Amino acid sequence: HDFYEHYLHVNYPKETLKQIFRGEPIFQHAGLQNTSGGFKQVIHTDEYNIVYKVSPGQIYFKDAAHGVLIKIREMK
Repeated sequence: HDFYEHYLHVNYPKETLKQIFRGEPIFQHAGLQNTSGGFKQVIHTDEYNIVYKVSPGQIYFKDAAHGVLIKIREMK
């Protein structure tokens, strides 16, 4: 098992982890809502329960359906 398959859901698009670390929209911009200085995506399907938020200095990704949580904060 590689890192991707071990820690993320096998059905995530392959570019998902790279997009999260870059603070880019995921899943072809599904559920995209612009926020002050960033964006939020809420993706609820039979397979996923994702909340993904990008704001200045912080990235937050949670898929409650698969127990995945990624938090990235800018070091000051």
